[in-house]
Amino acid sequence: MRTYTHGVIGYLLYAKRPWHEQRLAIVGGIVPDIFLALGFVAHALENLTHTAMAAELHAFLHHSILHTVTISMHSFVVVGPCLALSAVLYRPALPFFVGMLAHGIVDFLTHQQWAYNHFFGSLVISGVRNYLIF
Repeated sequence: MRTYTHGVIGYLLYAKRPWHEQRLAIVGGIVPDIFLALGFVAHALENLTHTAMAAELHAFLHHSILHTVTISMHSFVVVGPCLALSAVLYRPALPFFVGMLAHGIVDFLTHQQWAYNHFFGSLVISGVRNYLIF
């Protein structure tokens, strides 16, 4: 599934709602793949140029906190509680997290070969801790 179609799904979920809620749902549907696009650019650059610098950039992005953030934004374990908290604490952010959850559900149903671990939870905490502790 293409990234922009996640935005369309976010829009369709909020089609009869005010425009600001539609925009939040669209952005929420697209955000989980933003950092992934950076990784694809580095991967394509490595495959096209076969240079050491491109390989280092690809390795850096793959082993950086951005990779952990990308995986966690596809996780039901992370997005679900954010959705619940936004419903209780800050209701205007709810469409954003609905879009993110819709993204995760659609990816879970359509990406069979290379789907993210949608139940990625405790690894997020340990991964962030590893990046913060020197």
